[in-house]
Parts: sequence; structure tokens; C-alpha cells
Amino acid sequence: MERPDIVMIVLDTHRADAISFYREQLGLSNIGEITPNLDALCNDCLVFTHALSPAQWTVPAHNSFWTGLYPSEHGVKDFY
Repeated sequence: MERPDIVMIVLDTHRADAISFYREQLGLSNIGEITPNLDALCNDCLVFTHALSPAQWTVPAHNSFWTGLYPSEHGVKDFY
């Protein structure tokens, strides 16, 4: 069985309305291409438009992303 190609793009503190592809998905006004290269990739891929973060800041969110665990399970919850 052939393995699929997987690309994970992780952006820190980036709102969906700052990416052209998501602006269209959200029904927001078209202000022109903001991210043409990312848009081209999105047009040919599976894109999750309703993903949620398990944490409100980067470190525990990324740790959850890579481990599959919630912050309460992996222990990265505080700034210290």
C-alpha cells in the first residue's frame, strides 16, 4: 500500500481571515490574493476548515498537535 503525502502547516497566531482561501470559505469579501502560494496548495488538498485548538497559546497547542494528548495529559499548561 502506498503511503500518502502529508504536509502539515503550522502557523502561530494567524487568523483565518488573513488567508485568501479561508476568506472565501468564510464568505468574507474578496480583497485580493493575500497568500497565493498557500491558496494554490489548498486548492489541491484536503483542508480542515473547522479545526479547533486544545489550548489558547502556542506551546501547549503544538505539544498537543504532535502528541495527540490534551494539555491536562501532557502537562504543558503554564507559561513557566
